[in-house]
Amino acid sequence: MKLLALFVMGLGSATAFGQAAAPYGGPARDIEGLYKRAFLQIQLAAEAMPAEEFHYKPQADAPSFASLVRTVIDGQHAACDEVNETPEAQRTKVPEESASKEEFMAALKAASAPWDKSYAAMTVENMGDLKVSGNTKRAQVSILAWNYAHNSEQYGRMLAYLADKGAKPAAPPAAARPAAAVPAAK
Repeated sequence: MKLLALFVMGLGSATAFGQAAAPYGGPARDIEGLYKRAFLQIQLAAEAMPAEEFHYKPQADAPSFASLVRTVIDGQHAACDEVNETPEAQRTKVPEESASKEEFMAALKAASAPWDKSYAAMTVENMGDLKVSGNTKRAQVSILAWNYAHNSEQYGRMLAYLADKGAKPAAPPAAARPAAAVPAAK
């Protein structure tokens, strides 16, 4: 239910940005747009954390900021490599938690192409196709919706860490903001 609420909120927020309504591309494009915005926000948050604070922990038993970024990368691979049916040997490696900010940023950038591919390839016709996910099979749309929700959760945590350090991510460019899903009735 929370995922549905996030999904609907994401669709409805577009009109707040004052963009003209684009032709409706269907639910597959809705999910792709939500993913792209969430992933861009994660990249901007990671860029905003100073390199010397990238391994910051708000308390001793909390994960570091680097660990949150690592969790995003790992979750993206878990979801998108399953959807793309990428063989294990061809999957991009996730940086160690001790890696530098530069290594994490490079990993986010390098791995975004296969992630984008999994969302772009989803259509209304294939979104229900079953994919191996762990030790079970789930619909492609379920795997990618989980990925979007997971990214959004990590982004929220990243914002709290940035606030602790007095940092704030840049706003996504207007072109990256989602367009309204369906034009309002007149």
